[in-house]
Amino acid sequence: MPAPRNILLLIETSKAFGRKLLHGVGRYITESGCHWAVYVEERGKRERPPSWVERFDGDGVIAHSPSAKDVQTLRSLGVPMVETDMCGMDQGVPVVYSDERAIVELAVDHFLERNITRIAWCQLVKRPWCGFRLEALTQVLKSKNMTLEDSYIPKRQRPMEWFDQRRDMMGWLDSLEPGTGIFCANDLCGTRLLEAARIAEIAVPDRVAILGVDNDPVLCGLAWPQLSSIEQNAEHIGYRSAELIDKMLQGEQPEQLTTWVQPTGVETRRSSDVVVAQHPDVVAAVRYIHEEACAGIRVKDVAAHVAVSRSQLEKLFRRDLGRSPKAEIDRVRLTHAKDLLQQGNLTITSIARRCGFASSQYFSYVFSHRFGMSPGKWRREHGNAR
Repeated sequence: MPAPRNILLLIETSKAFGRKLLHGVGRYITESGCHWAVYVEERGKRERPPSWVERFDGDGVIAHSPSAKDVQTLRSLGVPMVETDMCGMDQGVPVVYSDERAIVELAVDHFLERNITRIAWCQLVKRPWCGFRLEALTQVLKSKNMTLEDSYIPKRQRPMEWFDQRRDMMGWLDSLEPGTGIFCANDLCGTRLLEAARIAEIAVPDRVAILGVDNDPVLCGLAWPQLSSIEQNAEHIGYRSAELIDKMLQGEQPEQLTTWVQPTGVETRRSSDVVVAQHPDVVAAVRYIHEEACAGIRVKDVAAHVAVSRSQLEKLFRRDLGRSPKAEIDRVRLTHAKDLLQQGNLTITSIARRCGFASSQYFSYVFSHRFGMSPGKWRREHGNAR
């Protein structure tokens, strides 16, 4: 047997995003049967490459670098390299990265589905990736004839002392109009904002709804209330990075330098689990739909639960949410269906049944009408299983 390929993984291990990247690399190695020897060490988010890296004499590098300078240091090794951070863009190396516009579209749709039309932005630090994400948010809002309600962006380049920043965030939160949805740059930002809101006695999600990015189960679970977050699909970024460098090791060159990976979706937790509605019957009906949609309920069941006529329920939904109770039931079911499709192994028939659809044919019809493709095609393009 030939000697294994020696692959250096310079990827942070201190945060969930980096650990998911590594998990994706490992899954590719297992599934493809790569004969690789990988080197991983514990690393922080902005940690520079180790002092010995210029003496690395292996076969390839997968990195999540903190700066363009570090990307060039690794590129100078002269071995196949894949970068997983946006600082690798325009550096002459292949980059596998999150589709920022798709992330932002998930965030905006998440708020709009809850009838939240005032959307604000929050970030803890001034970093290029924050500006990249904010620019995507501005563009998506513009495409929907909306504008950014407000933003919290630190004036200083260096991170602020937390107690000073918390005071600033408390004042900023207090200035926002009730019913504002706040899109946070990442989960750490979201948890810090929730802490500021709790101390300032600003009710979440009733006064402001908060959404993060990364879906770090530790950070989201420690927050009070627990933080809703967008799953960037970092595991698949790692998987695609390993797949790409494997091809490069076999002499293939990438057709394009940037590979965009679609996010999985929003993991809804208490921090954004609210629907802004004028009538209490609509609020009660939406809560019931969220709890029971996948049990096969129909509009008549919702009307009976809130003790109003079906016609009155339809009228209230149209007035407060701009959609019908049936549309809300289907929306909740389809959200759950996408989660199951992403995971990979269930049949379309099983997914339809678990999501409360009467048949797989009707499920496919509703799914295709909503997303412009069949459930099977959506899974091929967005699923984790490969």
